[in-house]
Amino acid sequence: MACSKPSALLQHAATLRDAAKMRIVSASPFEMYVVSMETVLHMTTLRVHEDLMADGLLHIFREGNKRYAAIFVSHQWAGNGHPDPDFEQFQVLQSFLSKLISRQITSISGNILAELYLDKPKIPAKELQSFELSIWYDWFSVPQAKEAVAARTLAIQSIPRYVETCHYFVMLCPLVKHQQEGTIMGKRSYISRGWCRLELAARILSERESSQATIEVHTSNHQVCSPIGDWILKAVGEGSFSVSQDLHHCAAVVTSMIDRKLEHFLKKDDLHSFRVLLNLRSVIYRSLPAVPSATVVPGFQSSETDPAKHSLELFLHQNGLTSVCDPCPNGWTPLCYAVLGGSPLLVSALLEARANPHDCLKKTQATLLPNIAGITVLQACIYLRHNEAAKVLISFKANVNAKDSNGAEAIHWASSSNNVDAIGLLCSLGSSPIKAVSTGHLPFAIASATDSLETLRELLPRTTRESVRSGLHSVFFFGGTSGKIVATLINAGADVNVPMCTSCFSTLGLILRFFALRHRWSKTALSTFAYHHQGATPLMCSLLTCSFEAAAVLLLADAKKEPKNARGKTASDFAEKMCAPTYIHKALQGDLSECEFLDNVEVMSERPLEYQEGWIHLPSTSLQIAEHQLGDRLAGRVDVPDHPVMNLVRKLPPWAGHPLPDWMPASVCELHTGKVGGIVRGRICS
Repeated sequence: MACSKPSALLQHAATLRDAAKMRIVSASPFEMYVVSMETVLHMTTLRVHEDLMADGLLHIFREGNKRYAAIFVSHQWAGNGHPDPDFEQFQVLQSFLSKLISRQITSISGNILAELYLDKPKIPAKELQSFELSIWYDWFSVPQAKEAVAARTLAIQSIPRYVETCHYFVMLCPLVKHQQEGTIMGKRSYISRGWCRLELAARILSERESSQATIEVHTSNHQVCSPIGDWILKAVGEGSFSVSQDLHHCAAVVTSMIDRKLEHFLKKDDLHSFRVLLNLRSVIYRSLPAVPSATVVPGFQSSETDPAKHSLELFLHQNGLTSVCDPCPNGWTPLCYAVLGGSPLLVSALLEARANPHDCLKKTQATLLPNIAGITVLQACIYLRHNEAAKVLISFKANVNAKDSNGAEAIHWASSSNNVDAIGLLCSLGSSPIKAVSTGHLPFAIASATDSLETLRELLPRTTRESVRSGLHSVFFFGGTSGKIVATLINAGADVNVPMCTSCFSTLGLILRFFALRHRWSKTALSTFAYHHQGATPLMCSLLTCSFEAAAVLLLADAKKEPKNARGKTASDFAEKMCAPTYIHKALQGDLSECEFLDNVEVMSERPLEYQEGWIHLPSTSLQIAEHQLGDRLAGRVDVPDHPVMNLVRKLPPWAGHPLPDWMPASVCELHTGKVGGIVRGRICS
């Protein structure tokens, strides 16, 4: 067996356990100051740390007493030098906490993706209500005075400890406007911030057993329990930082967190999770000014001079593995662990040693990567954006069209992880951009739902017009997305008013019927969507999922407000139910002025869609012309008539004057004849 004699690794784990028995737990460099729930609920303005300290309203949180629990509130700052100048974000938090303690909230359900694919249970409100709760919030828990630089630095270094000490982690991400920059802030911008990513990583890499879920607070009426999902793709180093030097501080914190978590897994004798995290370090460290240590497990010796063989020996030693081909008891082979790291040299060495390029990552109890359990090693490479390693697997005949348990192929995983380069690679090898997963969703829909904008732009010209036309519903079925994604789909021809209609006997229809029935006694985010989906317009779906930025885009694009769904509900009904922001209510009444802050999103509102003209010449006059030839010609971005793409062959295409085929790329709107050659008037997908 590959894991029968992990002697060096087991010896190292035993050494760590012995050392832990002798170790005195050190306190955080800076005490964890929190504010009581009562004080938080009575605030009318955000009070700074120093003022609260002077009034005796801060207290140090100590673990040990089971009556008390703390909530770590992670958020983005809505102003320069102040986290919430207009008190908008904090009011949403107060409303949520007030409803929680007054028992108006009975549970916090998982988000749609979690409930559908990960079977994550909701958090019972009784669980939170059983504690005396305190709040950690940076503005009043961390020194803010100019002269408190040293104390503030110590507090920042202690953030991973604070996160681990807190029972609950709240991601506060309502849709608000940054005071100075004028940009729209919500979950999408939260995920893009480097410090927010660090706090989220600290939660996932903490030693607390309940660390695998966060509470997303979008409005006072919309909170979901979100699993860790695709956290691994949100590398801290790839986040945005207003101060470049912060990246160096974060690198040190990330290194410390990973080292502690690896030790934690070894002390628990959880070798599988240890191996997963050990090999994921190359992904976690992306764009950080640091590199992971090559020798976590001591005692490695090798006289091998061949780089590939040396890399293989080091990998086996560090992972406590003794065989290249045999699986561990959990079904994972050495190749399964190796692809997480993405080294083409190591993957090649394993395959040369007869590892199986068709191996799958079996489902296990490990929680670091719950969303990729059951996929192939090639799909794992594609998802983690290890494209060079993926090419090695493909050269050893890995099947690009292999399906996982949900019917997804590698191209679907590329779509979900915004792996643009992989899309072209996979399509060139025979992957189809119009093949659906078991729920009927195409790659472009998955890219839309996961906010993979660059991949969406790559997929749209390869997608049929009819699929794009009715594609907005799938964006919201998966829980909502940004206004930018919705604007891109609208510009590509998506219908903003088409009602949702699912066949009762399709996989998706059966799923929605089940959850709609369950909604009568167990209300969750998914059941609410399922209960109201039939006949719902994209605008209704955006409001149901609290995608208010997307709703504003739809309203600017002249989405109709009057239609009713199959249950007789209108968009206004859902705006009221989900506590939509004021600007949405005004827009539904016809006043779009406050939606104009979305001018950073490319939306064609009340003006007609603009077309760009240019010559397009196809290589044949036959009606049987290959579809991919037509698609290749029409998918180019063309701005002027003499663009090189437009001067290939001077033949009039035979479709002039005829309806366009369903498979025509979405970048093409009309086909017209001209005096010389053919003219295509195409809406260009930017």
